[in-house]
Amino acid sequence: MGSTLPSAPRIPRLLLGLIASPVWMLAASSTAQTPPSPELTRLLSGVGTDAGRFRSGAPAYLGTETWTEYSTAAPHKPGKRRLHFGLPPKPKAESTATVTRQIVSLYALAPMNRRAESLFEFRQVLSVNGKPTGDPAQLRQQFIDALTSENDKRLRRLRDNFENQAMSGIIIDFGQLILLFTRPRQKQYSYTLGATEHIGALTAARIEFTQKTGGQGLHITEPGRDQEDTPLHGQIMVSPADGSVLQIRLLADRKLDSHQIHDEAQVDYTHIAPHAIVPVSVVHRRTEDGKTLYHDVFTYSNWQPLGPPSHH
Repeated sequence: MGSTLPSAPRIPRLLLGLIASPVWMLAASSTAQTPPSPELTRLLSGVGTDAGRFRSGAPAYLGTETWTEYSTAAPHKPGKRRLHFGLPPKPKAESTATVTRQIVSLYALAPMNRRAESLFEFRQVLSVNGKPTGDPAQLRQQFIDALTSENDKRLRRLRDNFENQAMSGIIIDFGQLILLFTRPRQKQYSYTLGATEHIGALTAARIEFTQKTGGQGLHITEPGRDQEDTPLHGQIMVSPADGSVLQIRLLADRKLDSHQIHDEAQVDYTHIAPHAIVPVSVVHRRTEDGKTLYHDVFTYSNWQPLGPPSHH
């Protein structure tokens, strides 16, 4: 497998989120799968348990996300775009200098369209490059009100507002990757148990995965092009003791004209309560012909129970 990303700073006792929106799609395959070994079956059971804990527990918490963007592309001009993993237009020759920006937001996961089985990531921007976007207390309450309301339009507005802040034109919903491996969805992948590794001071068992079927694949839309689907493959790093998820690494490769596009994402997770898992960090990098176009680092902190909405 290709090289993995450098780990983002680990925040003790924090947990990550996953991709639950329908941005993943893959055509079915008839490839036969060898039955997993008892050890792999045991570890995958732990993965499924953690995925269930994430889906049921993460929406009850509110955290702070710090997103640092490194980009060789020109800053994105606001406009209507889809929220997905996609390639923006190539930068102009005069706009290839690396640009860095940092966005601090409130972060939460919640269902939309009242579909409890799916989660989406929502953010309320607090500051951009250290410049506040409003009163923190007021922004926090507005965010909680939107998350706990019955009006999906308010949630969509949060997504639209945040979309216009993304310099690279990419909105990344990688925090909820763990949801790709709920027990019902695990059969959509083939698995191989690899060697153990160290993630910081922790020993982790490596599970290699390749998607073979199902409605949860990488959905990519290029400007001026038809949608295309890219198979997923990567690694799940778990505790050898019980299969609890420590880290997920996702890779996707494809051709665009004569260029080779490579995307990598690495998500670290932690438990903040016995039945709640959230993201600690997300690192994403896109390269074209071996040259980095985008490098995004997300860190998550200050996880607190989601408070009730205000009463006006």
